[in-house]
Amino acid sequence: MFRPTEAWQYPVFHWLSMLLGLAALVAIGLGVWTYLGDTSESPTYLSLEQPERDIGAIPVGEERCLEFRIHNTYERPLYVHGLTGEVGCGPAWCFEGKQEWPLTVPAYGSAVVQLTLKFNRPVPFEETFGLRVVDALVTRVLPISIRGRGFQPAGAADHR
Repeated sequence: MFRPTEAWQYPVFHWLSMLLGLAALVAIGLGVWTYLGDTSESPTYLSLEQPERDIGAIPVGEERCLEFRIHNTYERPLYVHGLTGEVGCGPAWCFEGKQEWPLTVPAYGSAVVQLTLKFNRPVPFEETFGLRVVDALVTRVLPISIRGRGFQPAGAADHR
């Protein structure tokens, strides 16, 4: 008759060790989830003034600076790490951030996010962008909606 010489050779110990390993992984996962929290239920400490803007008509070729004030209601500084969405230059318009990232929003204070928009063609503009922020260890995107239109000034050549 076969007799294992070591305890780990018994099938029961093999399955028990697999079960304990799985339990350890579940415990680690629950710990990380509890530490980081469910972002849908955690409070938001950063807010934007006037996140929706109608900028009206802007002449083609003119750069317009848009400022968005962001407020921090938390006891520590929080950070804006950049923009999301259709950022950069395309055939019809250029949209970019003017400051260095990350932008620090002081504790119980505010900061100004500066963005620039320039039309290359006379087109309507309606876009939603986002500010990627770290809000007390939770990464969020605060939406910004901008609409307006580029127009060709009288007497200027249309370069489509």
